[in-house]
Amino acid sequence: MTTPEFHESKFKELILHIASRCEYDPYFGAVKLNKTLFLSDMCAYLELGNAITGAEYIALEHGPGPKLMMPIRADMEQAREMRRALRDKGGTGTRYKVASPIDRRRVVVGEDASHDPRTVHLRHQR
Repeated sequence: MTTPEFHESKFKELILHIASRCEYDPYFGAVKLNKTLFLSDMCAYLELGNAITGAEYIALEHGPGPKLMMPIRADMEQAREMRRALRDKGGTGTRYKVASPIDRRRVVVGEDASHDPRTVHLRHQR
């Protein structure tokens, strides 16, 4: 079995897409982002035979998370593509806000993706 190739640009676009779709979800934060990234990759793998991003996931206290999430998130914050914010109205944890427009040409959304970000797939680079 070969290790999938990691696609950093797809990973970043998927983060931005999920964060923009969940902007008004009061429960959306770091844990939900990690789980949605994992589910997106795993569903794509099961349906298409390839993960979207090729990210490696590790076991965290509240569920799976991308191994490279911290340095990539820091890069995205430094590039002002996204920012962290405290949860509104007394919630705990971190929210993510999209600070730059996403490249929607690379995003393919399934029929029910407006309600479920796990159905998001990114087009493969040609």
